[in-house]
Amino acid sequence: MLWQADTEEEASAGRLTSIAPNRALSCICYGLPESGSTVRRLGFVPNSLAQIAYTTVDRMGRKAGDSVAGWVVTSDDAVMSQGLGEFLARSVAGQWTESRQGTHLQCELTGDADELDELAWPMARALAQYLLIYHERDWLDDLLHRRYHIFDADEQRTILDHALRILHQDQDQDLSRMDLAAAVIFNYLVHQPTLVVEGVRTFLMSDIKAEFDEAIDQAVDTHLMEQEYQEFVHLLRQLVNVAGTRQEWIHVHFDQRRFYFEDPSGLRLADELIDDILDGADVELGGLDDVLISALVTLAPERITIHQGNLAKEGQETLLQVFDGRVLFCRGCSRCYAAHVDRDWRSF
Repeated sequence: MLWQADTEEEASAGRLTSIAPNRALSCICYGLPESGSTVRRLGFVPNSLAQIAYTTVDRMGRKAGDSVAGWVVTSDDAVMSQGLGEFLARSVAGQWTESRQGTHLQCELTGDADELDELAWPMARALAQYLLIYHERDWLDDLLHRRYHIFDADEQRTILDHALRILHQDQDQDLSRMDLAAAVIFNYLVHQPTLVVEGVRTFLMSDIKAEFDEAIDQAVDTHLMEQEYQEFVHLLRQLVNVAGTRQEWIHVHFDQRRFYFEDPSGLRLADELIDDILDGADVELGGLDDVLISALVTLAPERITIHQGNLAKEGQETLLQVFDGRVLFCRGCSRCYAAHVDRDWRSF
């Protein structure tokens, strides 16, 4: 028996009328009109009538007399199941049916055994993509919330962004992760007809889960270090504000593994202070930036010009934050040009 509904809302509400079996249809479906539940077959045939047809089926979702095999994909997660049926129907060719009761979703692919054998790998690949592309952030969010619930919502979003950057910094690793997921799902599908999406993540993708856990740990460490850095910058900014202005304008010049200060007239400044700070610093390990920032904080100049030299990008960013609006980076004055030519000449 075939049934017609002008809209999906009418179909879901059971407002169906019988139609002739040769009527052109936009979407063929299985359903149980008399029970009030709806099972929609996905996959559309172009038709301007935009009608939906239903046929009575048994409690297992099969028409009487059918002799077919199939896979059943289920989910009880409201977020995970959203759009799952349509994604599978677009990704894997075949006769798909979808049923939903509350938060429980069931999608079934039916066909003969030979057809299903050919579709096993496309099915596994589609499910791997669904989990690792469309719902990767949801999975990471769940892992983060379970393990690090002490962070608030804003911090968790920041940590998730860090974790995603860590996971996707290598395209080859992304491809390997996807291949691994597809392989384990394929091995499961060739032996089992029913697959629970949440169970795939929990029981089949343990290696990928371990990789996600490690990425989250690294992301948390990065977040904590950034917090400490911002607290450090805030402290330095307070010290500068409290100290007031002790020098009007300082030019910072670099010479090999050290630096020196000059005023606008070219007079050297604070050589003893710089020497004292350099004595306790390990310049070989990148301590030059820290020494420079410490010296400038002590002198608290109103204006700073950083000439070309050995200041790392991180040091530049710190100076800009500590001395907000006071720092200018020289792009090539006569002094910098002369020093550059001298370095090139000495390299021969």
